[in-house]
Amino acid sequence: MNASPSPSTKRAWLAHLGDDVPFETLLRALGGGTLHGAAHATATVKPQQPAVTIGDESITHGDLDERARRLAAWLTANGAGSGTRVVLAAANSIEYVVAYLGILHSGAAVALVNPMLTARELALLVEDADPIAAVCDPWRTEQLREIGLRCVLSLGGSSPGSLAGVVEESPILSLRAPEPDATAHLAFTSGTTGRPKAALLTHRNVLASVRSIVLAWRIRAEDVLVHALPLQHAHGLSGLHAVIVTGCRGVFVPSFDPGTLCSQIEACDASVLFAVPAMWERLVSSGELSRERLGRLRLATSGSAPLRPATSEAVLELTGIRPLERYGLTETGFVLSNPYEGERRAGSVGFALPGAEAAVVDSDGREVEDGVVGEVVLRGPSVFAGYAGSGTGEFLEGGWFRTGDLARVEPDDGYFSIVGRSKEMIITGGLNVYPREVELVLETLPGVAAAAVVGLPSARWGEEVTAFLVPASGAAVDIEYVSDAACSSLAAYKRPKRYLVIDELPRNELGKILRSSLVEIALDDGTGAGLRRHSASADT
Repeated sequence: MNASPSPSTKRAWLAHLGDDVPFETLLRALGGGTLHGAAHATATVKPQQPAVTIGDESITHGDLDERARRLAAWLTANGAGSGTRVVLAAANSIEYVVAYLGILHSGAAVALVNPMLTARELALLVEDADPIAAVCDPWRTEQLREIGLRCVLSLGGSSPGSLAGVVEESPILSLRAPEPDATAHLAFTSGTTGRPKAALLTHRNVLASVRSIVLAWRIRAEDVLVHALPLQHAHGLSGLHAVIVTGCRGVFVPSFDPGTLCSQIEACDASVLFAVPAMWERLVSSGELSRERLGRLRLATSGSAPLRPATSEAVLELTGIRPLERYGLTETGFVLSNPYEGERRAGSVGFALPGAEAAVVDSDGREVEDGVVGEVVLRGPSVFAGYAGSGTGEFLEGGWFRTGDLARVEPDDGYFSIVGRSKEMIITGGLNVYPREVELVLETLPGVAAAAVVGLPSARWGEEVTAFLVPASGAAVDIEYVSDAACSSLAAYKRPKRYLVIDELPRNELGKILRSSLVEIALDDGTGAGLRRHSASADT
């Protein structure tokens, strides 16, 4: 792979931008400054403009900047600064946003913690983060003190130990000199296969990611961006980053409900919606989607997990808008996307966003021909430098990050299609099976609302292709019909040898299927929760 962007990468950037931008100029524009510096710059220009609404509370850009800098003064007095870390463990709220920017203004990095974690899980992440302080929901304060943190600030209320009390009493911290390469986030991976790892993301990394989508998706100050995603995850937090970079308004629904989300879209005349496939599935089945209700919405995105083509088609039919599918990771931010202007191809994640480079390689790190499945590797200003406490074994020569995701590139036009994870690839009878390829066939069949494919240990095959099927509402899955359909659409080695009907696929909070949980259910001989019926197909 070449050290400079390939012709296909440059064509991808041009397709997103619509204008030819020199490589060096683009990179400088994407990664300069800091997140809190961008928020302050926007507040200086538009102090009275609404910035964020969450539930019944709203805050302007000016008030957000002032409150964050007052919190930063308190944090600095309590040891926060360059090279330190502060845990942020709370649900979505205006105070969460103040705390997030306040930590960054202090010079510390934010250790983003899922508020749903148990006390044991929280203790493990705090151990990895090694923070000097924490900001959290009130019910977390005692847990964090028991772990050993003495400086713990509570969200909610107005007592001296609360964020509101601190903001009321503290001076406004002066702005710090921009340090784009300082760590902004300790972002913990989802941990679907083991203990989460802390990715170290700099201000440059995070800003390059959000500025890339701002350019590619035409996000402007006039936009109203809505989502119902958790702010402690990169996907949800990117909505806030778009707000502070462009000066647009963000309306973040505290928890997802189809009716509530659609009502918010109507009420605030939203123009941009961020969502994940699990949300799109529920929105389609809820009956809440319509052209009338979505009003001024011009862009609706989908990411963090694969979107079923059938769901994409249903959204298009109901609303007139096809979800724009994109791809990114905690470690890289947004890196691939369908074009805003051009074909939004269902089941594809498009091509490299401005500044990002993507390639598909074999097990030796050599780029494969288009149309051949291989591992996705990435580089660019949004790609992190490594995990806390680990080396750089995840990188190839030339700074290419190994994602572990498998994809193929369409020979005709360069669109990327993700087919699975390298760790999820099934080797049966010595042949490779990519779960997503089988799932796409099964998901098109009558009576099947969702499908997931895993490999189970097999003395005969090494691994046995096993399919989990979720019935459509009010329908029953005809296993014989499904098996026949698989025989007509898939090569013999790809066909599931066993079908299991389950009420619901286990997923994490962003809708990613927990395949390890499915393996446990299958090996539990049908006694796992939600498993209703199973049937073996004929040997192939």
